[in-house]
Amino acid sequence: MEEEIKQTPITPLPQEVIPEIPKKNSFKTILLVILGLLVVAGAVYAGFKMGKKQISPNVVAEPTITPQTTEASPTPDPTANWKTYNNKELGFSFQYPSSFAVTDTLQKSLKEIPTTHNILILEDKLSKQQFSFMINPDGFGPFFPDKTLNIAYSDSKGVYTIKDEDTENQENSDPDTYFIFISGKINSNVSFLCFARAPRNTQSQKEINQLTSQILSTFKFTNEDSIEGRFCGGIAANLPQNQCPEGYTCKLDGDYPDASGKCVKI
Repeated sequence: MEEEIKQTPITPLPQEVIPEIPKKNSFKTILLVILGLLVVAGAVYAGFKMGKKQISPNVVAEPTITPQTTEASPTPDPTANWKTYNNKELGFSFQYPSSFAVTDTLQKSLKEIPTTHNILILEDKLSKQQFSFMINPDGFGPFFPDKTLNIAYSDSKGVYTIKDEDTENQENSDPDTYFIFISGKINSNVSFLCFARAPRNTQSQKEINQLTSQILSTFKFTNEDSIEGRFCGGIAANLPQNQCPEGYTCKLDGDYPDASGKCVKI
């Protein structure tokens, strides 16, 4: 006999009950999300702008340059520290470099007739430059200079050049010496001669020409106020130095030949 098999009934396992999550308001959630995104986006943008300003390339601001007005420096006067020669008897003065020695054998008054010995010499032994001045010379020459200057004088302009001429000096007694000859009529009583000499080389010639102009620029001759009472007439009344300038007359001491007198204003 077949043995009867008993089947044990299978008891089903109890099913786990998953609690149902209550649903939230979907519209409110979406709105909050949007607002949150906007806040985050705003914060990110603000941070980006501030960061850009801070990390922008370092641009060095160029300093503002204020133009400075600089006054032109005055041209130094080359004669500022020179010495002054003053001859009251002959009525003139001028300045000269302190390195020059002076030898003065000029006549003592305009009424004296000068000789070749009446001369004023300036000499710088180191540079071998020399100036010789004569007042109212008579009968000197001829001269064979390398350069000739003809000058005139007025109280307003001082000594000024009328003629400046380079000459070919083929008869120079000293081929090693450069020679400038200066002459002029200062007024009716005074004529003027100057000889400027220097070694014959380019540098010395340049220096003596410049120095000649500078010395002549400092010359001052007697003004009209000192003409009153000046000697005139005499045995050499025909000489310029014994005549009165325009605007003056010679008041003689007597009515006899070769009478002398003094200049008086007309």
